[in-house]
Amino acid sequence: MGILGVGIGLNHAPSAYNRTMTAFIGLDLAWTPHHETGVCVLEETNGGVVLRKLCCRISTPEGFATMCESFGADVVVAIDAPLVVQPERRA
Repeated sequence: MGILGVGIGLNHAPSAYNRTMTAFIGLDLAWTPHHETGVCVLEETNGGVVLRKLCCRISTPEGFATMCESFGADVVVAIDAPLVVQPERRA
């Protein structure tokens, strides 16, 4: 095995046919029950990004995890969530 890690595939630049596309998933958690949580999925392409999904119907953490897994192994997730929810807070 050489310095570049020939045994683990680091010896060549990725090409279009063997390269995985990265999915960027944003989760915006609702402040209150009467507002829905939002999800946006962007996927990397050869020349930029493409909108793959925009929805407000994620009901469980397991459902969100399943949806994330459906985009493959190369996924980046960003979560916008309140750190503290006070009873008097209105969305």
